[in-house]
Amino acid sequence: MQPSVIIIQAKHDALLGNWNVHRNHQALWTSPLIGWLKVNFDGSVQDSYWAGLGCVARDHRGDLLAAKGIKCHSRLVDMTESRGAFAGLAVVRSFFISVTGIILEGDSTSACDRANRILSGAYSGDTEASFAKVIMEAPRVVISLIDREANTVADFVAKFACDNELDWGSGMPLSQNLFRIIST
Repeated sequence: MQPSVIIIQAKHDALLGNWNVHRNHQALWTSPLIGWLKVNFDGSVQDSYWAGLGCVARDHRGDLLAAKGIKCHSRLVDMTESRGAFAGLAVVRSFFISVTGIILEGDSTSACDRANRILSGAYSGDTEASFAKVIMEAPRVVISLIDREANTVADFVAKFACDNELDWGSGMPLSQNLFRIIST
C-alpha cells in the first residue's frame, strides 16, 4: 500500500476506535519508500530483571542511520517494548524536517496497539504524554506490527542493551562485529 493510503486507513480506524495496526506478514525486513524512515524497536527482559530496549533506524536504501540500546530494570516485556517504540521515535527526531514520514515497526502486538492508541490521541500518564508530544512533532507516523523474524536487528540491540548501552549515529565508528550484525 502507498503511505498515504496507510495513513488514511490508520486515521479512519482511529476515529472508529479500531486499534488494529498495519500487519506486515513478511519474515524479512523491507525498506520503506523513498523519503520515509523505518524504525524497528524491541525489548528484552532477563531473569535478573535487567532489561534492554532497542531501536534501529534505517532509510529507503536500508542504510543504518541510528541505533540505540538502553539498559533498564523491568519485569514486563510489553512495557519494555513500548519504551523501545518511544525511544525509537526520539532517536529519529532530528530527521523530522527532512522526511515524509516514519514507520515505527515492532513485533509486540500490545506495544503496537499502545503506540497506535497514543497516535490517535488516547493516552494517559507522563510517559505516554511525552510520546504523544514527539508523535505530534513528526511529519507522519505509521505503526506496523511485524513478524519476529523481520525484527532481528532491533532484537539484537535490545538483548545487547541488557548488559551494555548503545548509542550510535551515522558517521560514528562501530566495532566490526557489531556493525556486521546491525547492518544486516
